[in-house]
Amino acid sequence: MAENLTCRRTTHRRCGVIARGAALLALLSAVAAAWGQTATSKPVDRSALPARQQAIRDRLERLEERMLRLAQLLRETEPDKSEKLRDAVELSGRERLRARISELVTLLSAAQFSDAERRQEELIGDLESVLRLLTSSLNDLDRRRQERERLEALRRSIRGVMEEQSANLYRTQGAISAAELEAELRVMTERLTRLAEEQAAQAADTQSPVAERGERQAKSESAAREAAESLRKLSAGQSENEERSAGSALGEAADSVDAAIEQMQQAREKLAGGAAEQAAQAQTQAEEALRRAAERLAQEQEKQQQRRDAREIEQAERQTAEKTGQIERSMSEQGAESSASPGARQVGRAREHMQRAADRLGEQNPQDSAPAQSAALDELQSAMNELDDALRQIRREETEETLTALEARFRSMLAKEEHIYSVVTDLDAKGAAAWQRTDRLQLAAAVVDQRAVVEDCDTVLRIVTTEGTTVVVPEIVRQLAADMRVVAERLDAGDSSAATRRVLGDIIDVLKELLAAVERKREENSQSESQQGNPSGEQDPSEPLLPGSAELKLLKSGQMRIIRQTEDLRQQIPAAAAVAEPPASDAAAPEELRRRFAELSARQKVLSELTRKMHERK
Repeated sequence: MAENLTCRRTTHRRCGVIARGAALLALLSAVAAAWGQTATSKPVDRSALPARQQAIRDRLERLEERMLRLAQLLRETEPDKSEKLRDAVELSGRERLRARISELVTLLSAAQFSDAERRQEELIGDLESVLRLLTSSLNDLDRRRQERERLEALRRSIRGVMEEQSANLYRTQGAISAAELEAELRVMTERLTRLAEEQAAQAADTQSPVAERGERQAKSESAAREAAESLRKLSAGQSENEERSAGSALGEAADSVDAAIEQMQQAREKLAGGAAEQAAQAQTQAEEALRRAAERLAQEQEKQQQRRDAREIEQAERQTAEKTGQIERSMSEQGAESSASPGARQVGRAREHMQRAADRLGEQNPQDSAPAQSAALDELQSAMNELDDALRQIRREETEETLTALEARFRSMLAKEEHIYSVVTDLDAKGAAAWQRTDRLQLAAAVVDQRAVVEDCDTVLRIVTTEGTTVVVPEIVRQLAADMRVVAERLDAGDSSAATRRVLGDIIDVLKELLAAVERKREENSQSESQQGNPSGEQDPSEPLLPGSAELKLLKSGQMRIIRQTEDLRQQIPAAAAVAEPPASDAAAPEELRRRFAELSARQKVLSELTRKMHERK
């Protein structure tokens, strides 16, 4: 019975806060219901409507005052709920709810019932927004984190579309190159074919003077050398463009022309020596070599015709445009800030450029589609830049929100644990045998407070785990929560011994270290903002919540505590059982000591793993 009385006394303030919160929500719902009745109920005495509307305004004014008082009460113990209440009052003021109700009173007094009904419906919607804000399970930090995750998902989607668009542009540029190469191959094929025909005609010419025939052969040889040189230049250019197939074909054709040149040279020499028949044979062989070169170029020309066919590229471009349209629709939806996502306009323009590019590709005109594809990439990059800026800003705000929440909770937990430590110290000094009823009630209240601190620590653990950028802090908080539970169990068993106080002292030390690290980080951020003037454009989105130096200090402190706790346990071992190693299997050591040594061993392994992770991250 005494314990129940103690629980009622120690939880009176919290229960009162909860009751007041429930009353606020009930009052808010009642105001909404009253508006609904005014707007939709059966005909009533219209002369009473202005007074009823004024009463609703008075109720809303009292509601806002209560929410502000409750926010003040919750500021230290429940910062998230306090902020939610302040946000609700701010939303009510931003929407001018009280002023708009006063305007309704005026309208009803003037018997302008149609306008009044329309405005009442609008007010009901805005009041429901306030109610949703109060009843939402998400706080500002959670909402901001959700918005960041949404923007990050959009960024990944845009990055994927950019990769597809880059591939489409690369293929388009390949089609343009293929068209240009095809034209050059056609010219070279016709040129070599003419040379081959000239050689055939010269081999068949037995009537013209030998000197004239030799002169024509020299000209053909010179033209062939120019053709071979052109082919080799084209081949080198294709090799640089990684078009190895075309480069190989051009090289083979150039080799065939070189063979033809050798035969042409022999034919010219034979003509000069008067061996017309042998010259004709060499000219025939030159003709065959030139036709082989022309045929090889014609084969490659067909391949390039297939490469410049833009139908597949058009289909891929339209698919990319459709994906971009889906992203645009997603970005145009209202986000956490009730506005389109950053970069939405650029994504829309990118989709339009893609559609134009697909139309040009459908017309087999890749030359005109490439600029539109490049413009689409530029717009997507601009959207990425806007998203990056927004992510840096929201990450900075999220970090500040997280640090503020952690500081408030660490400070609150520290104050509670110091109070509990003081109570336990006083009770132990009296001795359990001398405890009075009030002392036992005081110990019971300390148990309730300690369990409340455990709940707060679990909340902190959820925050730092969800935040996810620190390596050490989540594990430190996890161990802290475990120690707090140990203290709660010992106090519940009436244990106020030095061992319990040592665990409490360690908890207080850890809370002080965590609080100091958070305070230093907030101070650094504040200094950085004042120096840079535009921190949203400077902060790295991947920057951890706490710097590595702070985590290293926490690791060091954790190691020092393990060393001290190990020594404390060793001193508790009976002299006969004192050995170099922890007595995990020593029958002379009490079971409790073996259990605590095992716990310290497990924590040592965790610290070792955390150190390894930090080293890998660096």
